Amino acid sequence: MLVEGQPIFMTTTDDSQSQSKHHKQAICLENLQTIDLKSYKKKLRLLFATLPTSKEISELHEELLHSKQTEEMPAKEQLLLQCYVLCLSPPADLNLDYNQWQFLSQQMPTSRSPSELEEVCSQWVNQSAYSYPWTEREDNILQDIVIKFKKIKKGNKWSRIAKEFNDISQAKYSRLPKQCRERWGNKLDPTINRSEWNDNEDLLFLQLLLQYGRKWAELSVRLSALTENKKRTEFALKHRYKKLVNNSPISSKRIAKPKLQVSNDWTQKQANQILQKIDELESIVGQAPKRQDFDDLEHSFTVQASAKQLKLDQVQYLVIIKGNSIQKVDLSYLLKESELF
Repeated sequence: MLVEGQPIFMTTTDDSQSQSKHHKQAICLENLQTIDLKSYKKKLRLLFATLPTSKEISELHEELLHSKQTEEMPAKEQLLLQCYVLCLSPPADLNLDYNQWQFLSQQMPTSRSPSELEEVCSQWVNQSAYSYPWTEREDNILQDIVIKFKKIKKGNKWSRIAKEFNDISQAKYSRLPKQCRERWGNKLDPTINRSEWNDNEDLLFLQLLLQYGRKWAELSVRLSALTENKKRTEFALKHRYKKLVNNSPISSKRIAKPKLQVSNDWTQKQANQILQKIDELESIVGQAPKRQDFDDLEHSFTVQASAKQLKLDQVQYLVIIKGNSIQKVDLSYLLKESELF
């Protein structure tokens, strides 16, 4: 007969008394083939990619039945337990009642208490890892994996990096690809610029920010190219924006129409705040960079006297390749202005 409230439980008895202490229950393995495995994969760390067949599960059960039990639950035993648990069509957090854990304990070929099974199963649930600080061991694991992926030119494959990381760390929670990317980009990357900000860098940053909006990853790359320094992290850029702009009062002075292109990310009020701070920094820096679109920005060059330097009077043009555009910079102007030539 079917147990009320648990239609996948099949009950057989040795006599007509269904409530006998000696009755035996069995899981209907056919129900395993009807579950939505995709939805469980998002929430649980499953040990199989495709559902095992009933025959494979029965063979695994028989194998474990005749094997020596160990204190730690081996992978094969966990795989069988996962199959039995999924047969119950459990909630994604595997929050089962005591009777269900007791039932699973009876079904397993090994002698595990209901509390032991519950503890093991809790480790499969992909808990939110944001509440768990990164450990030194995790940092070392992530560094090794990212370096390995970069060597094969796949350092941006964060889904694959996160999967390998979770497989190795075996923590009770799973780190998301976004978490791995942010941990590397904001903490572990050796190319991070940790030096103090200066006014000129602040100015360049705000000019880029006004034009490109809150594209922090892109801003990091563009700013690094302009300052010729190591890159600032996305977190550092967000923090700097908040410190420079968000906490500054808005002047009643009317802002002239900007020469810089303004991103659609900004409201009129936000754009005015950024432009006001740009004006302040330009007055501090003195000789500010031209306020024009950075796609057309020409780099200035300082030529210092040195016998070992390249003789620039032998070079007429400098070709700059940026993205899909090619720009030719005439160096003759610089050579005329320099006292070295």
